[in-house]
Amino acid sequence: MTDDGRSQDMILVSKSRIATFSASGAWGRVTLDGLLRKNAKSRPDALALADAPDREEWTGGAPRQLTFAELDAEIDAVAGLFGALGVDVGTVTGLQAPNTTDTLITFFAALRAGLIVTPLPLTWRETDLIAGLDILGAKAVIGADRLESQRLAEYCRNAATKLFGMRYVLGLSGDLPDGIVSLAGLRAETGDLPPPEAAVTADYVATVTWATPLGGDPVPLPRSHNQWIAAGLMHMLEARFEPGMPILNPYAPTGLVGLGAAIAPWLLSGAEMHLHHFRGLDAMAEHAASAGIRHIIAPASLVDPLATRLDSRDGDAVRMTAVWSNGHPKNNGPLVAKRGDLDLSNIGDYAYVVAPRAEATPSALPLGMLSTPSAGKAAPVLVESRIVDGHFALAGPMVPDVSWPGNRVSPIPLTDDAYVLTGVPAEEYDEGANLAHPRAYSGSRFFAGGATIVPHALDLVYSECPEVDEGAAFFIDDPVLGARIGAALAAAEGETPTAEALRIFLEEMRVAIDKHPAKVILVDQVPREVDGTVDREELAELAKGF
Repeated sequence: MTDDGRSQDMILVSKSRIATFSASGAWGRVTLDGLLRKNAKSRPDALALADAPDREEWTGGAPRQLTFAELDAEIDAVAGLFGALGVDVGTVTGLQAPNTTDTLITFFAALRAGLIVTPLPLTWRETDLIAGLDILGAKAVIGADRLESQRLAEYCRNAATKLFGMRYVLGLSGDLPDGIVSLAGLRAETGDLPPPEAAVTADYVATVTWATPLGGDPVPLPRSHNQWIAAGLMHMLEARFEPGMPILNPYAPTGLVGLGAAIAPWLLSGAEMHLHHFRGLDAMAEHAASAGIRHIIAPASLVDPLATRLDSRDGDAVRMTAVWSNGHPKNNGPLVAKRGDLDLSNIGDYAYVVAPRAEATPSALPLGMLSTPSAGKAAPVLVESRIVDGHFALAGPMVPDVSWPGNRVSPIPLTDDAYVLTGVPAEEYDEGANLAHPRAYSGSRFFAGGATIVPHALDLVYSECPEVDEGAAFFIDDPVLGARIGAALAAAEGETPTAEALRIFLEEMRVAIDKHPAKVILVDQVPREVDGTVDREELAELAKGF
């Protein structure tokens, strides 16, 4: 620790990289919390955040609406609780909570108190939570009461009991289980306390999110405030977000899209953020219409049916950003969305690229140095991309390219000249065109509903089910999610495995929800290629007959 209590390892990026990106204009001196304070000072009475009107149906707590001044005061109060509890500056703090105002208040309060937040994927159960929090050396974890039927606070508490260094187990909203300190309850006891003094700079690590590379083990991705702001610039400038513009965001703040393409642009522009939890197209269209939304961030597969529903309603035109987290379809399938104004391609959560929609098919990604706005002549470069061995490799101000310190941490894979090897398959658009499409499937991994799935790792998990001799994962095309997981099971001697038996086994093993198969098929034996690898395309064909 330094004399003023700051952790020296809160800055991971080298001084030379800081100088380079600062000179380009991509990085600066303001933090994420600094942007929020600026909005609170310049536009105190403007609406900042609004919960989904149906919030109480899927998580605890009544829906709230907060101006920037109210939001700033709430953040101060929760940051004061962290100080009162004695949570040190630089403490890694897990946060597993859905897309609500309470979640964002807690997130920014942690940053204001000088903590490093690791937003935990909402699909993680105890097994993944223990592994992730352990390798980061987390000493605090915060869970919301529930998301739909998933008891997030309970999972966090159970994981915390297995972690020797865990000191603070906290909860948000609603009906919390025993063994968890309610932040709301603590605040009721102590009153509003001033936030601690935390001398955090824009180069400090703000968060650690998660990517899944070819090896299958989650890789922690530390990002500084500057890296998040660089990410936010790309979408804000291309989408032309303005102060007070109502934006609808269905992405929880757990990864690059939720934080870098939604929250950071909101802070940069001073827009009006309406939080949404997707439960159906009609509900999403109703929410957009009732809130007077002018821009929607949505999965690409939802853009067309959502636009159709909005067309039937009176009101101003709504612009849309179509988010591709599963790669573009192999035939570049037409996306004839009437309001798909921008394509946002998430490349493995390492970086995203935003491109204006020129035609009905998804926009190909330019290779080389990409600046924003795309029409600007002197805009800073935010991403550099190339293809290495058939996959995207990335560098630039928004790309996390320094691994979290520690011997047990899976490192961020790099080329010799420090480009991040994303593992995301790339297919060149046309020879010499310097354009490429991200693709969903490769022999070693695919993307299902925005989650990265490493099939050979799932093969091992499914094969451990007592009724199964050998299991294998495959992927199924899905018009909404892009892909779903299937499981092929070959029976152990004398057994008849079922989908229910596999589900119970996965529940008992506390396997993440995104690794549970949507379809289970029984096979005499798992088909294999000549080289012995699982023939997953044959399994997908077999599944069509079930």
